[in-house]
Amino acid sequence: MNTRGVALSVGTTFVLAVMQLLLAFVSPVAAVAGGLIVGLACFGILAFFDIEFENIWTPVLLSFVASLAGVAIFYFSAEGDPWTVWLAPLVAAAASGIVIAVRNMGKRRCELCNRRLSSGAVLFQCPRCGLQVSDHSDCWVHEELRCRLCVENQVPIMPPDRRWWDRQLGPRVGQGRCQVTLEDAQTADLRACPHCGRLQGTLAWDMKNGQCARCGWTIEDLPERLRAYVAPVDPEYWQQQRGRGRRESSSSQ
Repeated sequence: MNTRGVALSVGTTFVLAVMQLLLAFVSPVAAVAGGLIVGLACFGILAFFDIEFENIWTPVLLSFVASLAGVAIFYFSAEGDPWTVWLAPLVAAAASGIVIAVRNMGKRRCELCNRRLSSGAVLFQCPRCGLQVSDHSDCWVHEELRCRLCVENQVPIMPPDRRWWDRQLGPRVGQGRCQVTLEDAQTADLRACPHCGRLQGTLAWDMKNGQCARCGWTIEDLPERLRAYVAPVDPEYWQQQRGRGRRESSSSQ
């Protein structure tokens, strides 16, 4: 949480504690009812300031602490008051917990980490395994355009049919090495890029989502699930961008 979030959380707790304290001075019944008000008001304040927490149960803790602080100040400053005022923090925590449970019942879950997602969260359907995963870096790997599970297990998406590869990239090359995995022609099914001639094994073409790692040329007949993520790249523009990136890198050094 950033500094703004910490400051607003402390301010929210203070406001709720004052609210609980004032209601406790009215009557013991008002003090317990104040716990309910504190538990609900906590969400209104957090929503107004657009505060979100990684742990969804944090508002429960804030409500409980605020109510407990208000009750403690009241109880120890007024002798002989009934012990029932101590129920207020429990009511505040219970009210917040119920609100969280209701709000999260209909929320979507990431099918990889099983976390519930906020209303504005982005879901990606992995083109390789079909799982719907959140845009969190632990679940969706943006550079690879697939979920973390498919990256770790090198799940393929291209057809294994050799004739399909022949139609896309021409016949298999009998000599040389894959410029991505460094496998030779005896262990890898090498195919040359039709634009720049760079050799890549079919596994490398697959892991690169059908794109040449050197010039960016893209296989035209990509699997349907992959087309939504991979846009054909103009090789000349790709080369210009790569050259510009090298010049900027060298000038910064």
